[in-house]
Parts: sequence; C-alpha cells; structure tokens
Amino acid sequence: MKLVAIVGTRPNFVKLAAVSRRCKEDGVDFKIIHTGQHFDQVMSEGFFRDLEIPKPDVNLGISGGRFEDQMGRQISEISKALEQMSDRWVLVMGDSVPVAAGTIAAKARQMPVIHLEAGLRSRNRLMPEETNRIIADALADVWLVSERSGMENLKNDGINERVCLVGNMMIDTLMANLDKIKKESGLGEKYALCTLHRAENVDDSKKLSGLMEMVNKIANKYMRVVFAIHPRTKLRIEQGEIKIDKRVEVLDPLPYLQMQKAQSEATFIVTDSGGVQEESTWWGVPCLTLREDTERPITIEEGTNTLIGGNYQLLEEKVDEILAGSYKKGKVPKFWDGKAAKRVIENLMEIESKYSFEKNGLVRI
Repeated sequence: MKLVAIVGTRPNFVKLAAVSRRCKEDGVDFKIIHTGQHFDQVMSEGFFRDLEIPKPDVNLGISGGRFEDQMGRQISEISKALEQMSDRWVLVMGDSVPVAAGTIAAKARQMPVIHLEAGLRSRNRLMPEETNRIIADALADVWLVSERSGMENLKNDGINERVCLVGNMMIDTLMANLDKIKKESGLGEKYALCTLHRAENVDDSKKLSGLMEMVNKIANKYMRVVFAIHPRTKLRIEQGEIKIDKRVEVLDPLPYLQMQKAQSEATFIVTDSGGVQEESTWWGVPCLTLREDTERPITIEEGTNTLIGGNYQLLEEKVDEILAGSYKKGKVPKFWDGKAAKRVIENLMEIESKYSFEKNGLVRI
C-alpha cells in the first residue's frame, strides 16, 4: 500500500507519530506533506524530533492568515504536491485546515481519501474545526473512527460502508512515549494546568476576558495556575489588555513530552482543547472544559471531562468536588489501548484488497 499523509498542526503530528511508526513496521510506503501551518521549534520541529517522526517529504511553508486564506493557499499548494503522488491513498487526520484542504485537493486529483478521527461532531458551526470535519467526512472514501459517537454520526449521515472503529491514535503516541514522559521535569508544587486556543474563545475579546477572569479567580481561591499559552492567545490578550493574575504562571507552549508530564501531575486541567480532553481522560486527571459543547462526548460519558462553558459557579463547584475527592473517576474508553495504528493499517490493507479506485470513487473488485 502507498500512503501520503497531509499534516500541519500539533494534533496532526501526534497522530502522525503513531501511524508513521506502524507504517515502517509493516513495510507500508509512506510519505508526508507538511503544510507548515505550525512551523516553529516548539510547535513543529520539536514534535518531529521528540516523537521520532520522519522528515516531511514536502514542506509547503504556509503559515499565518485567516481561516479562508489558509484554506485557499493550502488547497492550491497541496494539489501541486500531489501531482507526483497520484498512485497513493491520501490520509488526513483530525479537524484542522490541512484536513479539509487536503481532502479537497486530493478529490480534485481523483485520489482516494482516508479520514482518520472521522465522524466527530460538536454541532457548533461557528467552529472552523467543525467545518473541516464535515468537509472531510462528506468527501472521504474511508472513515477511521476513534469513538462510538463517530460511528453513530456517520450512520446518521448515510455513511455505512468502509467505516472502521480503530480507537484513539493520540493515545498510541502517549503510551509509546511513557518512559520518556516519566523522565521529564515536572512543574513543582500542586497546580492547575490551563490551555486556551479555540478561535471562538480567544478571538472574541469580551469572551476571552471573561474566561481569564475565571482562571484568575481559580488561582486566587485555590492554587497556582500554570497557563501554557498558545501564540494566538498571547497576542489576543496583549491586544485586549486583558489582566492575568500574578498567581497565574504563564509559560510558552510546552513541547509534547513536557505537556504530557504536566497533564499527568496536575491536580486538574482547565482547557478548550479536544486533544487535552482525551489525554486527561487517559491520565485519569479531572478536565474542566471551557466550552459549551464537545465533539468528544466519550470523555464526558466515560472519562474525566466536564463541560463548564463560561459558568464560573459550575467551575467552582467542580473544583470543590475535585479537592474533596468526590469528582468522578472516569475510565479509559475501549480501543484507547495503544493499538489503534495497528488496526488502522490492518483495515486499510483489507480495504485495498477489496476495492479499486476509479474516477467516481472506490469500486469493489
């Protein structure tokens, strides 16, 4: 089998680490196109180094700009890169701009598309990520799913064939790096870990100010907060002259291994990240999500996650439960077992043996 993965953001890289490692073990011909959306030492290079991901075969160097600008540029440049790879299956992972752009570019070149982490839905059309998911799922030829809600959502969309529940690739990478994570330095005394980066939270100055006020109150009433700040969030805070309390310790984005160490030792986590909702569930650490919705409901139903939105009273109530030891314990969902990449390659090889790709899509042999 010949695959080409299209990536560009930190969550893409975490999934890429697991699938590239498995492809090497199974002898799959595997190439990587990096759009360059996350490009600096911490946001990109460090991930490739720490997670031992092969160097990208193509780096498009596309970063910055509005959602629609990035989308247009990425579609055009990915299409050019795929011109020499027309005999490959195209793998897109998650819900970032490279997922939608890569899918559109591949379909324009009549190449088969595999969407990993398919079927997830927040039902919030204001999220760019929701747009990316819907585009990828509407055009894909194979759907690889991380949790049962994805299977149900795809079924409701009339997608029933070549849909495979494979598990969570993020957890594959976490488990493969446990020894490295344990060796990382911790963040010291008792703390709450905070991350914020979603456009709907940080691009609205009034909303961001309200969320930061909640974080400041947590730091003043309960314990210090370690805020691993995304570049986008840092810029918005500076532009809005939003106050950060002195008990909130602001750090640059943490490299992958340090971030996992920080999550594993946190008393609780305050976030709007989808990946952190999943990783905290695996670590068994309480996660309080500053969103009104989630595309990962299993982290609430089975895991350690609770949706808080902008409700400080609820946030305080849940922190009190955590400190009293009465907050839900959660469990690790099915197939979050470090073997998702193995199931991915097994399913893809089986599908390849049964289908040929024609101009109008996959056709049974």
